[in-house]
Amino acid sequence: MTESEWLSTVFQIMPLGAVIHAADGRIIAVNPAACSILGLNADQLMGLTAHDPRWQSIDEDGKPLTGDQHPVMITLRTGKPVCKMLVGINDPRRSAKRWILTSSTPEFRAGEDRPHRVCVLFEDITDRREAEEAKFEAEDRFRALFEHGPIAVAHHRMIYDNAGLAIDYLFLDANDNYLRLTGVDPRGKRVTEAFPGIQADPFDWIGRFDQVVRTGETMRFQQHLQVNDRWYDCVGYRTSPGHFVAAFLEITEQKHTEAALRASEENLRITLESIGDAVIATDAQGIIVRMNRVAENLTGWGQAEAVGRKLLEVFRIISAATRIPCENPVERVLASGQVVGLANHTALIARDGTERQIADSGAPIRNSAGGIVGVVLVFRDVTGEYELQEQLSQSRKLDALGQLAGGVAHDFNNMLAGIMSAAELLKTRSHDATRRDRLLEIIVSSSDRAADLTRKLLTFARKGRVSSTSVPVHESIAGAIALLEHSIDKRVVIRQKLTALRDKVEGDLSDLQNVFLNLGINAAHAMPQGGELTFTSREVQIQTGDTIVTAFSLTSGPYLEIVVRDTGSGIAPQHLPRIFDPFFTTKPQGQGTGLGLTAAYGTVRQHRGSISVASELGRGTAFTILLPIDLGAAPVKAARPEAPQPGRGCILLVEDEEVIRATTKILLTDLGYEVVTAVDGAAGLAAFAAEPGRFALVILDMIMPVMDGRTCFERLRALDEQVRVVICSGFSQEHDIAAMRQQGECSLLRKPYRETELAATVADILRRPRK
Repeated sequence: MTESEWLSTVFQIMPLGAVIHAADGRIIAVNPAACSILGLNADQLMGLTAHDPRWQSIDEDGKPLTGDQHPVMITLRTGKPVCKMLVGINDPRRSAKRWILTSSTPEFRAGEDRPHRVCVLFEDITDRREAEEAKFEAEDRFRALFEHGPIAVAHHRMIYDNAGLAIDYLFLDANDNYLRLTGVDPRGKRVTEAFPGIQADPFDWIGRFDQVVRTGETMRFQQHLQVNDRWYDCVGYRTSPGHFVAAFLEITEQKHTEAALRASEENLRITLESIGDAVIATDAQGIIVRMNRVAENLTGWGQAEAVGRKLLEVFRIISAATRIPCENPVERVLASGQVVGLANHTALIARDGTERQIADSGAPIRNSAGGIVGVVLVFRDVTGEYELQEQLSQSRKLDALGQLAGGVAHDFNNMLAGIMSAAELLKTRSHDATRRDRLLEIIVSSSDRAADLTRKLLTFARKGRVSSTSVPVHESIAGAIALLEHSIDKRVVIRQKLTALRDKVEGDLSDLQNVFLNLGINAAHAMPQGGELTFTSREVQIQTGDTIVTAFSLTSGPYLEIVVRDTGSGIAPQHLPRIFDPFFTTKPQGQGTGLGLTAAYGTVRQHRGSISVASELGRGTAFTILLPIDLGAAPVKAARPEAPQPGRGCILLVEDEEVIRATTKILLTDLGYEVVTAVDGAAGLAAFAAEPGRFALVILDMIMPVMDGRTCFERLRALDEQVRVVICSGFSQEHDIAAMRQQGECSLLRKPYRETELAATVADILRRPRK
């Protein structure tokens, strides 16, 4: 191989790009490596010069590089070689530049001082340069982060003794934040120099970081540094053998805040455990998050078990009157965003079934932005207070009954006198039909008046669970007036102006009647020489912000206003503020208990209302009562009297009173029924057992000798579960009647009754299909 052939072969296979330029700068030869680096083939490269704009050359600093500044043109111009000049050129295969390290060498002919051509060799260092740039960029970023980041960073080298035990470490570098956070410039110092006394720190900083260096495992911890009394969140990791980096973030304020929060939590816990009320807190979904010991005792749930449960799993509340579960107080608070209270007569059912009367309020828990994040319930056991209130009410009723007794006895004697006289006249003398009908009318009307008075007395004196139904207040006032008319001085004229179109409130008829009766008796006592006692009613609208709303925590809405006004002696101004206080009375010693107005106040408040008084000496007194109108009450249509309804079938009449047994049998027989009578429950049971399929209905008295009505009813049910029974009684405990109604098909007929009532009750129960 000739030298020329050898050089040509080397030119073609060499890895460096090789380009030969003529004296005018044009390319006259290229090797394959040059084509690959430049991204153009030989035909495309031939004839190009360094001035060609497609190169878009730049220098190392990124500035444009003109053709005259290219190594080829410099060599052609100066005749001197250019070594390793970095040039960036356009790469047609990609959007980025390609970097080539270029050297140019001149070639001369004998006797010439200007090169006739230039040989250019270049190496593609694009990948190397980009890697170096990335490295430099990363180092710059790291350095910027190291110097200016929020975290304190220090680079260390562990120091060991001859036995290989870690005894110290040297600070190789530390950023400005490290100096700021620690207050120490440790660079070039050992840790024992920078932080004297660190060897005695129980945390063993040197040993901990030695573990990082030996194992290579990253360690993160929060620790208090005793030498400067600061807390740090620290991460330590190994960078190379014997070297590690520690990054610190001071958390002293955070730790102080946490300690203050724990102290606040402890104070809250102590406070909650110290108060006498029960407290349950929930989140916005009604899930329990906290409760105190009183709440644990009342609900029967420990906090550990209750937390995480829905409120109504633990806080089971029902209406004591209707036994219907109450609305979830959390939902009420979240819906209104305001403080709410439970309705009156709310019972809490504990985990073991124990039932307690409670008073309760719920309030929203708000965050700093005002949003509701939970609800807190505060409640207390008021069972004793309810029992005391019931005893107080009953005591006042007995006191009032004592005052009613004289007047009632007088009127009863008048009624009985009329009945007896009319009966005597019918028995002993003959009369024409008109006079006989008149005497019978006297007997019937007197009996009706006596029965009505008895019913009112029983309603007033009733003792038992407070009911919660839709009460017609006008009817309650009428009942009180009827009793007052029989008891107070006849010189007191009673008037009523009941103009309210809606008079239904949710509550108890007897308790409200007791309020009006007590107010009426007090008014009569204030008018010993006679006067006027007036009951008025009207509907008023209460708005949020009204004084009465603030004083009595009334909700806005329609209210029934009842005013009880007298023209008596009045109340002294100094006594008005204490008028509702227990045992306070303006009456002479021995003439008043001081409980009547207290009981009235308690009853009105239990009905979610208000009571106030206005009085002027010598001009009378007015008590104003506001009660929320029951908007859900359905209007009641007055029943039209109907003719007695005839019927068919055999009826077993169980009644111990001979008069009632005889008259009822006659009434039923006249209506078309066959009647078999029994003198007590045992006799009635025997008659039924002898012929169980004969009787369509049993009329059963409640209070009888030998066997009472309830026992007889239960044994009749044992013989025939579908037996139809009419319970007939002048006075029975309501819970007995309710229990019997739950056991089987039965109706209630109150004594004394008219023929139309008896006929309607019997016909109604016989129409019902057997179950």
